[in-house]
Amino acid sequence: MNALKFTNYFLQRGHFSGCLCQKGSELHLNLSRQELPYFALTLFSRYSPLAMLRIRELIRKGDFQIVHLHNPPDLWLISPALLGLGRVKLFATSRIFFTRQKKLDSLHRLLYTRLEKMINTTALAQKHMRANLPLPAEKHLVIPNPVDLSRFDPGNCDRNHFRSRWQVEEDEFLIGLVGRIDPGKGQKEMISALPRISSEFFGVKLVLVGEETYGEHQNYVAELKSLAENLKVGNRVIWAGFQTDIPEVLKALDLLVMPSYQESFGSILVEAMAMRLPTVAANSGGPPEILEQGNCGLLVPPRQAEPLAEAVLKYLKDENLRNRMASAGRKRVEQVYSLDVVLGQLEQLYYQSLGL
Repeated sequence: MNALKFTNYFLQRGHFSGCLCQKGSELHLNLSRQELPYFALTLFSRYSPLAMLRIRELIRKGDFQIVHLHNPPDLWLISPALLGLGRVKLFATSRIFFTRQKKLDSLHRLLYTRLEKMINTTALAQKHMRANLPLPAEKHLVIPNPVDLSRFDPGNCDRNHFRSRWQVEEDEFLIGLVGRIDPGKGQKEMISALPRISSEFFGVKLVLVGEETYGEHQNYVAELKSLAENLKVGNRVIWAGFQTDIPEVLKALDLLVMPSYQESFGSILVEAMAMRLPTVAANSGGPPEILEQGNCGLLVPPRQAEPLAEAVLKYLKDENLRNRMASAGRKRVEQVYSLDVVLGQLEQLYYQSLGL
């Protein structure tokens, strides 16, 4: 949905901005609902010559100066579409760790030649990209995912909206893990940490917000529920399913944990920091950079329940630590990850590429 955020932001800044999307996709529906400019095409393949011609004509007639991809594999579609349109500047943002496959052959060199910049969301992701893509170092840049502070504002949310729905008492401490239900997201480790935590603090509950990705890891929710029952903490776990109102979800929490094995970025972590929540994250991937190596939240080894329990207990025993980390997190988001800061950097990058 970053494509939608970018479209809206640049419109507000006085630029004409439209979003090219797959017809009938969730992005298409959201753009339509919000009455934002879009170009919806039926794209059956990234290698369709007809699609390339249609996109080329759209860019040419619209007199677009900048094309920004939010999914780098779409270079196969866009690079050929830009042949002969030399004045159009092409950017791409990658939001994944690219570590397993080098793309240094002559075909990929030709494909990536068209790029002005490859943007990564963290310095660690950029390191991997530099090693695996046929781009000179100066064409790589770090610009993180943004968070809209007008939406993620703790002062505009109701703490009891979800707590009452989930039957969480005011004096109970609510830990949240928000993300799809998946073995790599650390739900198993968090449930496994609950017996240790609840042995010292009785009034603790865990809410899991999210659901299984369709067609992947089927029955994993059932496996996790069985684990919770076997550990005798089933009554402490709330299965909230998929939720869209994430600011209200975060407002209901006292602590956010993100024990994912490997996250390229971790937008929910930044959103929790914006909501002045103390956080715990795995010391892997992008989160250490987001949490400023532990200055804005606690870091724990991935795939381990005991260190996760220790970090949660550390917060439970120290209200000053919770408050300090919550304040530090909000300040870091304001300085580094806010929508205005991030997209302001991107706007300047566009201006520079156009010689303005």
